[in-house]
Amino acid sequence: MELDTSQRIVDESTTKTACQEQVDPAFSDDHSKADGHGVLLVLDVPTWDNERSARALSALLAGERGREFPLQVMAFIDGGLEDLKQQIQNLWEGRVIMVGVSGYLDLVSSKVRQNACVFTADVRERLEEIASRVCGPTWARRFGELWWYTELSEKNSAAVPPWWELLRLEAVRARLEEDRYGECIYFGSKGMIGPLGQLCNSLGVEFTSKVMHLHRKSLGWFLVLRAVSAAFLSFASLLGRLVPCRDLGTKNLSRGEEGRTFAFTYFPRSWTEGKEWMDRYYGRLLIGLDKQEPGPIYILALLDHLNFMTFRMAWARYRLLRGDDLSPQRYLVLEAYTSIREIFRLHLSPVDIFQYLKMRRHPDFRMAFRWHGLDVSNLTEPRILRSVAFDWPHLQVLERCAERVNKIGSPAVSWLYFFEYGTGRALIRGLKAGGKGKVFGLQHGPITPMKFIYAADMRDRRSSPLGGPPIPEPDLYIAEGSLARRILEESGVPSDRIVIAGAFQTERFWSRSRESRHRERFLGEPVRVLVGLGLHDFGFILRLVWEGLTNDSALHIVFKPHPKTSLDMLPPWFKVHKGAKVSVAQSNEDIYALLEGADVLVGTYSSVVLEAVAFGLPIILLRSNRIPDLSLFFSYDSLVLTASDGRTLRRQVDRLIYDVNFRDHYLRRLQTVVSDVSGKRDLSGAEHLAALYHDT
Repeated sequence: MELDTSQRIVDESTTKTACQEQVDPAFSDDHSKADGHGVLLVLDVPTWDNERSARALSALLAGERGREFPLQVMAFIDGGLEDLKQQIQNLWEGRVIMVGVSGYLDLVSSKVRQNACVFTADVRERLEEIASRVCGPTWARRFGELWWYTELSEKNSAAVPPWWELLRLEAVRARLEEDRYGECIYFGSKGMIGPLGQLCNSLGVEFTSKVMHLHRKSLGWFLVLRAVSAAFLSFASLLGRLVPCRDLGTKNLSRGEEGRTFAFTYFPRSWTEGKEWMDRYYGRLLIGLDKQEPGPIYILALLDHLNFMTFRMAWARYRLLRGDDLSPQRYLVLEAYTSIREIFRLHLSPVDIFQYLKMRRHPDFRMAFRWHGLDVSNLTEPRILRSVAFDWPHLQVLERCAERVNKIGSPAVSWLYFFEYGTGRALIRGLKAGGKGKVFGLQHGPITPMKFIYAADMRDRRSSPLGGPPIPEPDLYIAEGSLARRILEESGVPSDRIVIAGAFQTERFWSRSRESRHRERFLGEPVRVLVGLGLHDFGFILRLVWEGLTNDSALHIVFKPHPKTSLDMLPPWFKVHKGAKVSVAQSNEDIYALLEGADVLVGTYSSVVLEAVAFGLPIILLRSNRIPDLSLFFSYDSLVLTASDGRTLRRQVDRLIYDVNFRDHYLRRLQTVVSDVSGKRDLSGAEHLAALYHDT
């Protein structure tokens, strides 16, 4: 299946196929026209707290005039829509219409995705120009270098909210431009109030708002974190010097062993359970290289800037690393290649913060953050401030550590799987400054296409007009299938720098999936529904499935938590008895055994969705009302069954149970996605990469 990634904007006039979600009339717009008098209520909160949220909404609506007019509601809320509609109806004398927000998110998501890189490239160039005017060309070039260490430049992190807020802003814009309203009421985050108010003003719509959540921290808070981070990083550096680097030692690293391989990883974040070391991101690749001489040397980062650490956590990681059973055969600790003096010199220096604060006072500063005619600085600029105050010194330390370890060890190849984030960019810059070895960037899994779309574009891959350097990127991009290749080539990566290796991480399931694809399913009751609980959307999946499926005694629902998720996260209401049989698998339980025994899988963007298709299971993709589709299926608009509320999920499950012809046709179509994303279904991925390494 060929995919033109330049044509992803959903056309509302396009007739949806039978595979697509049918919007429930209870939660969709009935196309009643506001005629300039209606009221649009925008609810933008992660979850609906019945008591607190309803009380605040009641106060907001109490003084509203024109209650006889319909109140149309765009609820960017996952779950609980039935109760929400009833609560709003109790507060409004007129008719309440729930607008189907998932359709609007689909409508604008491609526009937001495609413009994310354009927007950040514009911000980069505008801020460099302001830096040159305010602080001089030397600081402008330095800002251009450190720009790549800002969260805003990453664009692809599910943990960074501005992109999802811009998505919801554009969805509201589409609704406001489609109909004529007299008033728009917003109920949500403080950062959204400014842009949405500007939008309503431009359309002649009265705007009222109520802040319910902030998402903002002050500069003082970031400075406190910066000082504490320096202390923790110093502690990690001391521990790194105390760790007896197995079979190596800093002094011996510089002798012998031509053609070394470095494999950068976090410890123990990427650790897999078992009796031997195997990094879950590299999979069998480096295990195969372990058997060859010289084997790879793991460069372990004890401190991850994405996860704050206490002294106790650092000590626990040190003790685990000292163990004989769960540690790699050859490793070094990255933080050992710095000094406490350097750490505090970078963390306590006020120069970067002082210069950036001068830039913020420039009259054109807010104009640098223009998104389709709106000033969105309140949504996006705090992510830069956070990076300047907190991330920059830490990432500069890692950059210098990478440079030193590379100069000492002179590796031929350094493997890196988190290259698209600030941490990876710092390591790439350090590695390229410290030696002539090549950097191989690995990316795998169903979310790979999404990461590559946001990673960079043509403008990011060249110097800015004022001399800011291009984005640090690996010498070779290594991914799984043809979809990743197409996205990379369209964003400006030369084809000779792209290696498609097949599913080198998940290759071990191919042999088991062959037999499972021919297994008969849906043979009787109870129908076995396997639910893959994601890492970042755990609560969303749990609540939607609970509302839609757990009243049916003909179903057996098995919840499989993500390996990084604790069962302690299950909410109290999960234990309430319902009609369906419900069980929870252990986090480390064999997922492939669960796939073999299931009839259907419900999930979002995790790798288990792709694995389920390979095992011959029909899937239902849950779609959030708050963020875009992060799965690989975002490119296949008419191919996959989706649901964003409990009623639709129930209908999709029934269709798979009772419509055998549709189910068989659906499974055949899904198989094309597996080939497009993961390449060949064989065991050659790791061997291919091992051969590539030896040919380099």
